[in-house]
Amino acid sequence: MDNWLFMTALSMLSTTTILPAFVMNLTSSYVLIGLITTISIAGWSLPQVFGAHYVAKFPVKKDMIVVVTALERAPWLVFGLFLMFFPSTGANAMLALFFLVFTITTR
Repeated sequence: MDNWLFMTALSMLSTTTILPAFVMNLTSSYVLIGLITTISIAGWSLPQVFGAHYVAKFPVKKDMIVVVTALERAPWLVFGLFLMFFPSTGANAMLALFFLVFTITTR
C-alpha cells in the first residue's frame, strides 16, 4: 500500500513535464531546467553503486529500507508545506530549496 501511494504521488511529479514546468516558472535558465533530468538519472544510478556493499552487510534489510523510505518521503512533505505557507518566497530561494529536496529524494 505504501509503495502504491508513493508511486501514485510521484507520477504527479514527472521529471519530464511537471518538475521542469515548475522550475521554468521560477527561472528561464535552460541549464537549471536540464539539471532535473541529470539529477534524476544520477539519483537512480549512483546510490546503488555505492550503497550495495554497505547494505549487503545487514542481516535484515527491512530496517534499512524503512529508514531510507522515510528519508525519501519527508522532504517532499516539507517542501509541499513550505509552498503552501510561504508562496511568496523569492525565486532563487525556492529554486535552491527545490533542488536540495529533489537531490535528497531522488533515489
